[in-house]
Amino acid sequence: MKKYADPATELDVLRLTDPAFSSGLTAPHLRQFGRRGDTLLYWSERFGARQAFLLDLKTGDSHQVTEAAALDAANISLSADDRGVLYFDGPSLMESQLGGGTCANCTEWPRARLRSGFSVAIDGSALFTERAAGVSKLQRLLRGAVSTVAETQGGHRFHGRAPALHAGALTVRAAPVAV
Repeated sequence: MKKYADPATELDVLRLTDPAFSSGLTAPHLRQFGRRGDTLLYWSERFGARQAFLLDLKTGDSHQVTEAAALDAANISLSADDRGVLYFDGPSLMESQLGGGTCANCTEWPRARLRSGFSVAIDGSALFTERAAGVSKLQRLLRGAVSTVAETQGGHRFHGRAPALHAGALTVRAAPVAV
């Protein structure tokens, strides 16, 4: 980290990464900061390929937390318990445990399916959508198991608001929710 005065405003600026390589943040709705506010998850091309890094905001130390072949920088998130990182590596939703733990391929999409980004719920599950052959599904990943929460056929999509309940078939399956 480097501190300097902004020449236009004379305010102090704290630079978190080196401008010699590209770095950035993920989608704003995903968990980028740890629960205590002492860590920041970001992506960088520091070593050539785009990877996720975790920055300790107190010490300025940063370490790589993914080994992805095709990291989707818009879809990187801390898990609900701050013990792991969820991300897309090409068509695969991956979860890496922080602190030198395991990396698991949670689910993989065939090339014929389109997937959306994901969101992390407070119970630790990840919610995402996929679309193939005119069928859209809202999927839930919890503890390595993927289940379908809702499914619709036709032109309905799960973007922005809930799917319309007319003209197409909508199926909703009850999923257990942790309390």
